[in-house]
Amino acid sequence: MLFDTYGLATGCGLLARLLKLRDMASNDYNADTLYILGVDEAAAHRLAALAEAWGAELHIYSQEDTECALGTSCAIEPLVQRWWD
Repeated sequence: MLFDTYGLATGCGLLARLLKLRDMASNDYNADTLYILGVDEAAAHRLAALAEAWGAELHIYSQEDTECALGTSCAIEPLVQRWWD
């Protein structure tokens, strides 16, 4: 499982990519995207159903897109993404 946030624009012209470091001591994670690598297609759909109540947009990547994202040509696990706006 991987969660992250895109860089947010700040008033000083920098992207706020280090929010994770700022909040680490309080065990808070400021993220807007969650990636889960399912063990198979059925598990990916169960994960999607489980996360339905989280109010995030869902995307289950194709095998080809998962392989591209992982930098491999032999991925059999589907990649599930949840994104909050």
